[in-house]
Amino acid sequence: MNGALILAEGGCKTAGGEETESFIPLIHIAGQTVIERQIQILKRAGVERIAVAARPEYRVLERDLEHLAVSFCFTEKDLTVQGRKRLADCGQMVLVPGDLPFFQPSTVKALLEADGAVRVPVWQGRRGGLTAVRAAAANGEPAATAGTDMPVLQEPPAERLVAVKDPGIVLRLRERADIEKLEAYARQQKDGRELDFQVKVMLRKQEDFFGPGIADFLMRIQETGSMQAACQEMHMSYSKGWKLVKRMEEEMGFSFLIRRNGGKGGGFSTLTAEGEAFVRRYYAFAKEVKQMAENFFEQYYADFL
Repeated sequence: MNGALILAEGGCKTAGGEETESFIPLIHIAGQTVIERQIQILKRAGVERIAVAARPEYRVLERDLEHLAVSFCFTEKDLTVQGRKRLADCGQMVLVPGDLPFFQPSTVKALLEADGAVRVPVWQGRRGGLTAVRAAAANGEPAATAGTDMPVLQEPPAERLVAVKDPGIVLRLRERADIEKLEAYARQQKDGRELDFQVKVMLRKQEDFFGPGIADFLMRIQETGSMQAACQEMHMSYSKGWKLVKRMEEEMGFSFLIRRNGGKGGGFSTLTAEGEAFVRRYYAFAKEVKQMAENFFEQYYADFL
């Protein structure tokens, strides 16, 4: 059995080297958080078990990633040592730094299939951020090594360098300026595909009544506290917004919105607990469907990509 350990840590820095409040694993790149992308890449590579190691103050990861079937280790101690205990029954594992969003599934597969106790990918002579280790090499306690991406074992075995065709292994997200570069890389990767596909997930009974546009509309209401503001952002009339909400409530048999008109504190609109849970479940379901579709797309059309 193989596994992967994602070391979810680090705040994005400014160009001057100052730490910001932006937690790197939760930064959105090309419409997806860094850590969600990492997990999906690992799953596409066939990794059987994935663990996320983070500091206790980032337990928000557990909520945001609950639909992705990964385990968590929250600790103040060494993330690598504590996190790998979650993967104790894995014969080998891939260690993934939290600031590496665009490595490819083929690179993970190459590392897992290569010989050697410790394997590091190399692209055009540059070492990548990933490291694959076999269980015997992962059992030693790491030495304190400041300034490195991964702790080094007290008596590290010889590394094997694995050449890959994957520039993503050297693209790190450490500064705010890196976000624009990574967005450009994502666009380049997508534009470079000769063939692509699109999946739109709709929920229906007799007819379609819930999809990505309506989910976005409801979350805008939740964020703004105003259905009128959400309608303006979506460029729809207020009456159409109400028709959408009423139809959803009729189809599902429960209220999606809590609404209060005017008064001393002013009016507001917000999602009910059932409504918010329904929307979040839709997003999680849609992500899984799209990921499965991506896997099948690559399986059936790999020779066109």
